[in-house]
Amino acid sequence: MTRVDGRAPLRSVSGVLFDFDGLLADTAPVWRAAAAAVAPGWTEADDRSLHGLDTGAAMTRLSARAGREVTEDDILTAYRERFEQVRLMPGAAELVRSLEVPLAVATNSPTDLVAAQLEALGLRDAFVAVVGLAPPLAPKPAPDLYLEAARRLGLRPGECVALDDSPPGVLAAAAAGCRVIGVSAVTLPVARQVASLTELVGDL
Repeated sequence: MTRVDGRAPLRSVSGVLFDFDGLLADTAPVWRAAAAAVAPGWTEADDRSLHGLDTGAAMTRLSARAGREVTEDDILTAYRERFEQVRLMPGAAELVRSLEVPLAVATNSPTDLVAAQLEALGLRDAFVAVVGLAPPLAPKPAPDLYLEAARRLGLRPGECVALDDSPPGVLAAAAAGCRVIGVSAVTLPVARQVASLTELVGDL
């Protein structure tokens, strides 16, 4: 897989763009619980089977398990009922509060849902903008969300570092022209990767 260039040094960063799910917040267990609520018997293996699917295909898989039609509204409603269970990822609060440049979120999740979770987690005030998936923006790995997040900060993408934990996310950030750092225990196609946000505290 092609690796994207992190383009160090990082001391010249003018803005930082964050993914949300799995990067700032540990949302996977809550999404899994929401799926189980609409499709009883849903398992972690079923959850993994959704990775890489678009929304329509994911709803088809959930509907097959549930034995009825499951809509995107159904799964979002079940998730909203549980989002107070979401917890920050290690190092998230420390890194966000340590940064002295403008911050934004670029996420495939709905803007209002992510903004509400950031508020509940005590971090909403740290972000100038939360850019979620909505027309006409295309989801990651398209660069749209990161381009819009940089624009909201009044910066060029090349002036920003993007932090993401997934292959589509890091490819989206690279396509936008950001400097990219992968944050995951699983190898990503990036020039620079750390296992957790804790490793970046004091570095950006």
